[in-house]
Amino acid sequence: MPIRIRNIIAPIFYGVWRQIKSKTHRYTHYWFSGGRNSTKSSFISIAIVLLILLDRDANAIIFRKVKDTLKTSVYEQILWACNILGVSSYFRTTLSPLEITYLPTGQRILFRGMDDPAKTKSIKLHKGAFKVIWFEEADEFSGMKEIRKALQSVMRASEKFWIFYSYNPPASVKHWINKEAKHKRADKLQIHSTYLDVPKEWLPKQVYVEAEELRLTDESAYRNEYLGEVTGVSGLVFPNWETFTDEERPDHFDDVILGLDFGFNHPSALIKCQFKEKTVYLEEIFYERHKTNGELVELMNALGVSKTVDIIADSAEPDRIREMWNADYNIRGAVKTDVVTSINVLKGYKIYIHADSKNLQSEFSEYQWKQDSMGEPMDKIEPNKQHDDAIAAVRYAVQYYDKHAGTSFITV
Repeated sequence: MPIRIRNIIAPIFYGVWRQIKSKTHRYTHYWFSGGRNSTKSSFISIAIVLLILLDRDANAIIFRKVKDTLKTSVYEQILWACNILGVSSYFRTTLSPLEITYLPTGQRILFRGMDDPAKTKSIKLHKGAFKVIWFEEADEFSGMKEIRKALQSVMRASEKFWIFYSYNPPASVKHWINKEAKHKRADKLQIHSTYLDVPKEWLPKQVYVEAEELRLTDESAYRNEYLGEVTGVSGLVFPNWETFTDEERPDHFDDVILGLDFGFNHPSALIKCQFKEKTVYLEEIFYERHKTNGELVELMNALGVSKTVDIIADSAEPDRIREMWNADYNIRGAVKTDVVTSINVLKGYKIYIHADSKNLQSEFSEYQWKQDSMGEPMDKIEPNKQHDDAIAAVRYAVQYYDKHAGTSFITV
């Protein structure tokens, strides 16, 4: 019995499928946002398999940020789509490399992680082009620059493409993908779906039980997780920072100081802090876990970190500071005050974060005051320090600059 697509996709996607298969090809970029159980990934996987069947020159490539997540997510999702469409026997699957091939024509569906984006440049096809491209969990990528690099590697030999982006919107309005979603272009179609758009019999009853429980106990979390709304984060320590690009960088700065917070299981973070009056422009130099001090010195050498620029580091690690001083870096320990005092110093500056500095953005987006027993933020009392390694590095540098602007040091 022929499969009717209306029986296997949620009604909210009927019009989207008409656009995808339309000969006029009005849209190239399809942005799918939504909450849990919204079936957006199921729809995209069905659309990809159908596009392979409908266009003999179409190949597909599916990206996730981390390679190790491919097999248990998008690979299995495509296998599910082949099965529900009743075409599994026409496809050959391999695990090494992770690939699915349409046997009648040799068209391929490839899977790649962006852990090593350079590898996408070496992909060759013996037939057709990568007309179908999917970025799953797109919010996990560092930004559109990283996504553009992937697209530039694979968008060849065709005049027609279908590019899918799927993600659950992060709560923070500052997250790059929430900003990018607002960007308008003529060939972009935005689709938002939730579990409420899915035929009720398709989802386990427990999904509705869990959703209702969260709605009653934490409505903001419910709206973000199940309705896919950008709810913002209450009690943010730094609510007013902005991003900047290389093109928006000032021509000169009053001073440049590096902040360094040591870690091992937590990241070691080296942040460039560039000052212009009461404004600071922040950029990650590195944000690395499981690095010994010797390895950090090697990394700094490899990255060309200046040995004359002031580096203000966590004074709780004097042995590590001494080792870097012995490697000729101009480093000293921060004069520590309580965290809230240094936060207030930093909040006295207008803060810009480089668009490529994803870890900095993540920390500043999520850094909150601790909550009292009623769940209210305890402003100016104590921040939640679970995710503040880069922020700590920034605090060291900014507090030093604020006290010593226009001076430098020469001893540890």
